[in-house]
Amino acid sequence: MFPAWHQTDLTIIIPDPKMQHKGYGTEAIRIMLDMAFHEYEMHRVSIGVVGLNTDALKFYRKIGFKQEGILEEAYYYNNAYSDFSPFKPGRETPHLMRKMRRFSLSKKVTRRWPFFSLEILELRERMRYNSEG
Repeated sequence: MFPAWHQTDLTIIIPDPKMQHKGYGTEAIRIMLDMAFHEYEMHRVSIGVVGLNTDALKFYRKIGFKQEGILEEAYYYNNAYSDFSPFKPGRETPHLMRKMRRFSLSKKVTRRWPFFSLEILELRERMRYNSEG
């Protein structure tokens, strides 16, 4: 996160295949974009997707993120190089943004993602500390 530049990167990982394709990723993105743009007043939010993660590439395109290019062979994993693609919310993303509700750590969110709720609280503390110091 670069508060002075009003820019941040966004990452989500849902490692359990049984929890994937259930809308959790879309809900997590919605919450994080809401926080980034409304609570922290970010100007730009971006993500980076490794080319071999085809599910993630499809997901971000589906929810309206725009690919900004391809960094060829910029990621090294398991003795092989893969492309890396930066994305940002695109013009198609307003359908996601319109559906956003103001973020709050509801019981629904904390029950579903206790680790995510802790991350948000830690992020808020770091932002508060950085703005005061």
